[in-house]
Amino acid sequence: YLPPEKLVDNIFAANEEIEQLLEQKYDVVKVFATFETEASQRHVLEILKTSARMVRVNATEKVSTERALFQGNVLHVVEAPEPDTVRWLDLHSSVSTRYIQRLVTFLITIAMVVVAGVLIGEVRKKFDSEVSAYLTIFFNFLVPLLVKLIMLFESHANEATYQTSLFLKITLFRWANTALVTMFSTPFTSTISSDDRDIIVTIFNILLAELWLTPLLQLLDIYTNIGKHYFAPREKTQENMNLWFQGTYYNLGERYTDYSKIVFVVFLYSAVFPTGFFYGAAILTVQYYTDKFCLMRIWKRAPFMGSDLARSSRQYVIPLSMLGFLL
Repeated sequence: YLPPEKLVDNIFAANEEIEQLLEQKYDVVKVFATFETEASQRHVLEILKTSARMVRVNATEKVSTERALFQGNVLHVVEAPEPDTVRWLDLHSSVSTRYIQRLVTFLITIAMVVVAGVLIGEVRKKFDSEVSAYLTIFFNFLVPLLVKLIMLFESHANEATYQTSLFLKITLFRWANTALVTMFSTPFTSTISSDDRDIIVTIFNILLAELWLTPLLQLLDIYTNIGKHYFAPREKTQENMNLWFQGTYYNLGERYTDYSKIVFVVFLYSAVFPTGFFYGAAILTVQYYTDKFCLMRIWKRAPFMGSDLARSSRQYVIPLSMLGFLL
């Protein structure tokens, strides 16, 4: 902790920097307008509604009202996200920068898929499918934490796009790690046999581990409990100690992947392992009540993000799951 004299000097230095920044001119990135009533907001959105193509090509002659123009440019007016979901420090990033960042993090995610797949395949060969199933669950628990770290390098305008990007990366890893690795690492002649390393036994062990091990790790909430019982009593101020008791931060995108992963695995192997539908139903039921308990007792309140993540889930999860069912 800094001494009072140093803190005062830092405050004066920060004030001087603020005064210098106020004298500079900045290009406008986005404008947020507020309304007294929701009816007024809906009315303005209806009047200034334009298509994405009109904004992209600046089709000024096709706008229905001149109010949709600003200095000769077609305005792109959309409903703003909730204030607590806006990532204010990322608004300055350009579209090209964001796409490059997402491409890099996507390639890193693919690399993690390859590494985890190789390790799981080797463990399955040297031991049996039960050990590889527990390793699969371990990677499904560990890699989302690593994905959240690499997501720090991505810029997002709001929390909804961040959660969608997180959802797609974790879904890619968990689907590949849980379903595709088993398929590609199993010889075709070992598809319906009953050996410990064959595909039916492997899927059974994975679903069985998902039924009890994943909810158990979620309920234990290891990191937060260590913080409450070890780090919190050793904090030097009451405020810092209270921070350990705010609840565990959860990602809605990660929760979506847990459900979609089970649906994809069950559909993909339904032809050779139809009993998986019963295991899948049991897993989803246990996950529902586990999430309900965590939402009420363990997790902290998350910001409202709208329906963007749900739409992304419908666009990708359902079609790909049905494709796996047809295959």
